[in-house]
Amino acid sequence: MASEDRGDKLLFSDFQLIQLQWDRFRFYCDNGHTEYVAKARRNYRYYAGDGGQWNDDDRSYMESVQGRKCIERNGILPAVETAVGEQIATRADIAYKPAKGQATANIAKDLTKLGMHVLNKTGYHRIEKQMYKDGLIKKRGFIRARMDFNGNLNGEIDIRNVNPETVVLSPYADQYDPATWPDVLTISWLSLDEIEGMYGREARMATDKSHAEYTEDSWGREFAHMNELDDRQGFGKAAGNVYHFRSQDSGEVRLRVIERQYYKMSLCMHYVDPKTGDTEPVPDQTPLVQAREFAAMNGLVLQKLNAKRVYWMVTTRFAVLHNDWSPYKTFDIIPYFWLFDYGHCLAMVDNAISPQELENKSLSASIHYQTSVSNSGWKVKAGSLKNMTTAELAEKGMKTGIVLELDEVDNAQKITPNTFPTGMDRLAQIGAEGIKSVTGMSDAEQGLNSPEVSGVAINAKQYQSKLILADAHDNMAFTRILLARKLMELFQRFFTNERMFKIIGTDDRGNDTEEELVINQVDELGQIVNDITLGEYEVVVTSQPLAATFADTQFQQLLEMQKAGMPIPADVIVLASNLSNKQQLADRLSNPDDNGAAAAQLKLLEARIKDIMAGVDLKAEQRNKLVAEKTNTNIQGMFGAVNAAKVLAMTPGAAPLADELMLSAGFEDHNASPVIPQQVPQLPISTPVPQNTSPNFPPQADHGYSTGIEGGGA
Repeated sequence: MASEDRGDKLLFSDFQLIQLQWDRFRFYCDNGHTEYVAKARRNYRYYAGDGGQWNDDDRSYMESVQGRKCIERNGILPAVETAVGEQIATRADIAYKPAKGQATANIAKDLTKLGMHVLNKTGYHRIEKQMYKDGLIKKRGFIRARMDFNGNLNGEIDIRNVNPETVVLSPYADQYDPATWPDVLTISWLSLDEIEGMYGREARMATDKSHAEYTEDSWGREFAHMNELDDRQGFGKAAGNVYHFRSQDSGEVRLRVIERQYYKMSLCMHYVDPKTGDTEPVPDQTPLVQAREFAAMNGLVLQKLNAKRVYWMVTTRFAVLHNDWSPYKTFDIIPYFWLFDYGHCLAMVDNAISPQELENKSLSASIHYQTSVSNSGWKVKAGSLKNMTTAELAEKGMKTGIVLELDEVDNAQKITPNTFPTGMDRLAQIGAEGIKSVTGMSDAEQGLNSPEVSGVAINAKQYQSKLILADAHDNMAFTRILLARKLMELFQRFFTNERMFKIIGTDDRGNDTEEELVINQVDELGQIVNDITLGEYEVVVTSQPLAATFADTQFQQLLEMQKAGMPIPADVIVLASNLSNKQQLADRLSNPDDNGAAAAQLKLLEARIKDIMAGVDLKAEQRNKLVAEKTNTNIQGMFGAVNAAKVLAMTPGAAPLADELMLSAGFEDHNASPVIPQQVPQLPISTPVPQNTSPNFPPQADHGYSTGIEGGGA
């Protein structure tokens, strides 16, 4: 708080602010944060392994008193890394949709492109990975999204990770959304140069003078009983107790800086939409004249209203560095919790610690027994050893080829070790299985199944693992929504002038694209085009897996659809493959004029036409054959009918009988009944000459009635 006598002494109001800030920090530490930091660091030791899964007291007792080695087989690290690997193989896509006010679909598309531009530029994918990993191991992960004006006077959005040990949450924060928290504290150890760079020259001078006047000795006695904590409990990289405020271990003075953001009611000017009733505070830096012009241009009215706003105060132990309204509408801290239940957090590692300890202790006991079998000790009668002392026997008794010289052979005996407890070897296996069970990272998820396990069983186990992690993944989806909302806030509050961005992306085929995006552009009439500061937009966040198995599944499904007869284009199938040059190949398939592909397509077309013509010729030949066969059949029928007529003409009495026989056989007469006429003209009687009635075998020349095989005589 500015004052003309700040350089001489602390104002009483400043002293009150500092003391309230410090007391609140201590209260939050005593009611949850100190315990959280201890568990977070314990969890990290079990995750990292490297001997850290045994504390110093247990290791000292086992090795010095019991003579046992502290064996460690880390099963937590592969489980955590498997979950992290799954998160790495996903991509978060954010999109905005118009909700109300002056929001439009076109501006929503521009905001979507702008949001993806910010995520790509800040390397958000790696930032999210670290936040997710902090949640897996340390229960909480945090990122900070705020404006950075160092490289651009208009400001750029900066997103970075925050050590969860330095974010002090209120014990009254029982909801996931930071908008419901009463406040949030962050702590850091800063040098005087860093304080000057962040808060100005005046803040450095006030800090340097106040800390020279009020030493740790004069202020530290009031909480000296709290200094029983480990020296590493400084909640940051600097050493020092949690309640220390000054560190000089690295050779330069560093001071603990406490930054508090909290909500506070304030009476200030608001833009009011008379149609919808929506309100928005006028930024503090906006002059009243400019606010009136903006309201008149957009059909809004100005009105003083009482609203909840963010206040920002930064102090050291004896100085105020910043004390003013926050330029942001909400906290700049965005959380991720692995599991969250009304303020209680849980990490994947928490429940894996006990199974890990069971496995480590069981392995240590088993190895200790196996070692004691070969070095179980000796029972020797006093004075019977001739070639060594009992101390030398204790040192060399386990070696192969040892020779004992005794006065009597029976005066030395190997001590029989204790019987190995039944089931001890099973405990280590139970511990290993317990780690996989509580983390949800089964052998199938980690790719450790033996070859005889079926693919169906592996897929079922992997699906079950996804169900176990569904809650944690849903929390990550909500964190992405919080980030998208924060980006929307920063866009509308700080991207108010005309700006141009180069949007680098990929098209549907995976090819790199570059597009220029202009926002808040002023046209010739002075009207603002693509004004992103107006309207309200909804956030849509989707997650798309990028794993090789997902791509393979898509490729196989497309192939099956094409085999089933669906018209799937060839370039679509190529793009779903894992080929290194699939974009170029897909382009050639979809653009046959490129690189001589037209000739190849023409050859394929010609070959197809030849196949079609060959099929036509084959069908024509088959048709001709059918016609010839039908004609031959008709001729045979007609020839037989003529011969039958001759027989009936010679024997008219057989006509009624023949008629009945033909009707019984199903003959359909196309003339009027009867089928065969009853009265036929009498032909001159002549001696019949038997003839062959088959058209395939015409009758032979007549050489006499009884001549040849067809003759009727004897």
